[in-house]
Amino acid sequence: MDELVRRFLLDFPEKNIAIVSVDPSKRKTGGALLGDRIRMNSVRDERVYMRSLATRQSNLALSKHIPEVVSILKAAQFDLIILETSGIGQSDTEIVDFSDVALYVMTPEYGAATQLEKIDMLDYADVIALNKFDKRGRKMRCGM
Repeated sequence: MDELVRRFLLDFPEKNIAIVSVDPSKRKTGGALLGDRIRMNSVRDERVYMRSLATRQSNLALSKHIPEVVSILKAAQFDLIILETSGIGQSDTEIVDFSDVALYVMTPEYGAATQLEKIDMLDYADVIALNKFDKRGRKMRCGM
């Protein structure tokens, strides 16, 4: 996410971006670690608005407040709104109800090949990215 924001800011110097990151709430405590700002350096820019929300339920990928949040950000006329879920499992596809373009990012460690058949989001995503950036010897490449 940090790299997407960084490149947007570089490529579109007159545009503003809003990011809403949703983190899961723990089932036992109800708390959530809203740590997105810790790992994202590019959000420290006057053209970036970022907000973290907790799901408030352990089995959801989005907060129930997302419809209102997205409406407010649209009314504020942000040029790009990124909605980051807490992580989509095999059956969570609710993000597509709020997205013009759904990007599904996965790592190479998805398990056995049959596990891919269980990931419902693969049927709904407009773009699928395989993130190998944490791998040893990685190189940054972009392409379509």
